[in-house]
Amino acid sequence: MGTLALGLTIYHLVKTFEFTGGAEGIGGIDPLAKNEWTNALILATVLGILSVLLVRVKKSKWWRTLLSIRSAEEKADCFGIDSKKVQQVVYIISAVIAVLAGAFHARILGY
Repeated sequence: MGTLALGLTIYHLVKTFEFTGGAEGIGGIDPLAKNEWTNALILATVLGILSVLLVRVKKSKWWRTLLSIRSAEEKADCFGIDSKKVQQVVYIISAVIAVLAGAFHARILGY
């Protein structure tokens, strides 16, 4: 019940306040660049950097740590891997990637 009440409260607050744009959302976000090719170049650069970083993670010890936690979290804990800390770091990394995706989505579309 508490979760439902909180969700409805946030919904009505967002719908009511002017700075959130109400049901229309926040508008007037300027595009990254006026030229579509510049937008594509910026997006390709950021995606390239992210891809290189993720490939480097996949070739590291940390990747094996992630695989061990995925297959057997209790065994990883027995070997001295702090699985809760690793899971928090992975959650933060995925949140940063999601924020970047949302920011580029809004900027490129010029919502």
